Amino acid sequence: MPTKQEERGDRRAGVGWEGWVGGMAPVQGRGTVDGHPWHFRARRDAWGLTIAEQPGDEPDAVGDTLSGWVAEGDYGHGVDASAMLSDVAWKLIIDAIERFRSGLLPQIQASKPPRNR
Repeated sequence: MPTKQEERGDRRAGVGWEGWVGGMAPVQGRGTVDGHPWHFRARRDAWGLTIAEQPGDEPDAVGDTLSGWVAEGDYGHGVDASAMLSDVAWKLIIDAIERFRSGLLPQIQASKPPRNR
């Protein structure tokens, strides 16, 4: 049974960014940084954060039909990332936000044309 924190999500904000993280298997989060929407997901033994290039775009489509930025990495073994604590997820997210703002995250282009909007 999820805790109250998981049901609501762990909400946090800083200068120019905000969002929430919650759940388990996978741990997920959403928010914005400098007007760009982001999505975080940790599952099995890895995590990833995508940031959409355009405000209002869906960060899940980055690398598919939309361009944007990606941060990703390994985490533990087996299914460790699926039970990642929100404090750990926020450390990864905040680090990725800092790298995004410094121009250090790789930008990826859409691999398919966008569908009709």
